[in-house]
Amino acid sequence: ILDIGAEATNPKVQAISEDLEWQRLEPILKYISLNIKAWKNQNEIKISLDTRNHKTFEKALRYSLKPNFQ
Repeated sequence: ILDIGAEATNPKVQAISEDLEWQRLEPILKYISLNIKAWKNQNEIKISLDTRNHKTFEKALRYSLKPNFQ
């Protein structure tokens, strides 16, 4: 399981903006989408996107990664 997140969920940490969260996540999602076919057992990889923002999740879905987002 790849658990991907760009914002700390610790209650002592200040929340970040949706824009900053996306700036942090997009390069990771791009890398995964470009390279996942080369990974061994790619169909067994599960990706968990840890976000509190529905817009971030919707943008991430555009990458159409074969593994299931949870």
